Amino acid sequence: MMPAAGNGFSFDFGGRGLDELPDDHPLKRFFKEFGGPNGDKRAERDHGPRDGKPGRLRPTSQGSGFFISEDGYLVTNNHVVSDGSAFTVILNDGTELDAKLIGKDSRTDLAVLKVDDKRTFAYVSFADDSKVRVGDWVVAVGNPFGLGGTVTAGIISARGRDIGSGPYDDYLQVDAAVNRGNSGGPTFNLNGEVVGINTTIFSPSGGNVGIAFAIPASVAKDVVTDLMKDGEVSTAGLACRSNRLTRMWLNRSVWPRRAARLSSSRRRVLPARRRVSRRVT
Repeated sequence: MMPAAGNGFSFDFGGRGLDELPDDHPLKRFFKEFGGPNGDKRAERDHGPRDGKPGRLRPTSQGSGFFISEDGYLVTNNHVVSDGSAFTVILNDGTELDAKLIGKDSRTDLAVLKVDDKRTFAYVSFADDSKVRVGDWVVAVGNPFGLGGTVTAGIISARGRDIGSGPYDDYLQVDAAVNRGNSGGPTFNLNGEVVGINTTIFSPSGGNVGIAFAIPASVAKDVVTDLMKDGEVSTAGLACRSNRLTRMWLNRSVWPRRAARLSSSRRRVLPARRRVSRRVT
């Protein structure tokens, strides 16, 4: 290790260079996209045309996804594609295919892409996540840090987690290792069905600490169906207004008299029956 002017240190491990790795090696693809120790080469590659040749688009986001149909529909997170203008899907064998955005929904953080290709794609199905139990084994698959397909194992730590990210928080919490780049990747049960879609992690350091959150399959399935059909998700809303319950209103209303009892001494309505709605987690 020797001092260097740029960042204070330079590292020489005395091993083989990246140029000696196979062309389809994930590390070689990673450093080809984002540059290696030689920052000047990265700068030349990232900025516009050079030598009269047009420059290639620099990736601004990387994530994971999975096919849900043999004709090329695939699912990922909205935050992976939200600011993108062009999309490339890299298959497990290194094949790169152009994709188009079919639809996205920021409230559930889901998006659907479509690859137009003559081949038939292997795809996966959503599970019935109502049968998922805390303690069940799961497998998370993704593309952490752009390294390529990576599989980690863990369990369902909790259900129905509300982390304050939006109005539809109902996450599965898993302890399988999930890092940056895993967003949009599937979490499988032991039957090979998708029980959740990895979307975020809790971490003081930015790395995996065993607390990851996945969108339940039941939520994803409905949203994905709407996105494939209409390109957007339509959600119902309920508006209500409260009003003071008076004796005159009770006399004129068709509301059953037994549904409420008016106390003239305290001037308030006491419910005759009370229903309590609880979220089952």
